[in-house]
Amino acid sequence: HPHEIASQATAERRSFVALPREVEGTRASRKLRRSGWIPSILYGGSGFGNPQLLQVETKALNKELRELKGSFNDTLYDLHVGEKTYSVLPRQLQIHPATDRIQNLTFMAYEPGVHAVDIPLKVANEDRCVPIRRGAFFLQVSHKIKCKVEEGFEIPPFLEVDLTGAANKEVLRISKVRRPEGVKFLVTDT
Repeated sequence: HPHEIASQATAERRSFVALPREVEGTRASRKLRRSGWIPSILYGGSGFGNPQLLQVETKALNKELRELKGSFNDTLYDLHVGEKTYSVLPRQLQIHPATDRIQNLTFMAYEPGVHAVDIPLKVANEDRCVPIRRGAFFLQVSHKIKCKVEEGFEIPPFLEVDLTGAANKEVLRISKVRRPEGVKFLVTDT
């Protein structure tokens, strides 16, 4: 199966355990949420077949959201469903507008080189930037860059912007971002 991965998870990769669910609909979903589970669904890419109805433990999902904050949707997970393990990206997290409780989570089977991910930017060497040492500040406009990661390479947790030698009022373009091997930027300097 193209989206199934070996049962051994990568040491750095995060994981979820999901259980298959048979029933769908508003009543069934409400009952699931009351019992500590979040209704979920796994969609695939090419050759995956029908979407799978799943349920994920609320406590585990809340822990991931607290730890990852804004990068949850761009974190690659090993999703364990019974005996199978899938490489997935969370794609849609539905939150109730009044209670802020999680209503539903959608996963998408990850295909390296096909699916785009937003990788967060991290500023490095601020202490080596003369204007910042003299009281200037760095105004970050973009916080993530849309990329594709080739097969055989892991999605990096962040991309580094080196401020060494940056001049006062300089606009840093994407060409100043260190691009790891296997990562292709989907945006260009403008």
